[in-house]
Amino acid sequence: MYNNKTIEDFQAIGRQEPIISRGEIYNNKCNINASSIWTKLIQEAGRWCRDFASDLLCDYIQIQKKMDAATLETESHLFGFREYGVDHDNFIFSRYSNQTVYGSAALEYRAIWRLDIAVEEVESTSQMRSVTLSLYEVHR
Repeated sequence: MYNNKTIEDFQAIGRQEPIISRGEIYNNKCNINASSIWTKLIQEAGRWCRDFASDLLCDYIQIQKKMDAATLETESHLFGFREYGVDHDNFIFSRYSNQTVYGSAALEYRAIWRLDIAVEEVESTSQMRSVTLSLYEVHR
């Protein structure tokens, strides 16, 4: 049986520079432009997915709702691109832990990207939190 994977098992590939977006949450409003991050993920879905590339929108909607409600917290998300869709973290973990069913998950995924969301209190005010989104490709 294969070991269960966690988000920390998926680390950045080599010397690549992450795509970073910075902003803040202030007065219950999130001010961050994540378009460069979403553009890259849309490009990857178009590049690697023959069908069901729109699966990416499920994760986008969940994250965007948190941004709209200013409820973002520090967390990480995985986006696994394969021929027939875009998988989120739990499905990726499932594929890796059930390799006897799926074959080699590392070979099935054409690319896996990780989005780290870091939310930190700003020392000078308790009303503001800084937000950093970092997107990078990880080892499969």
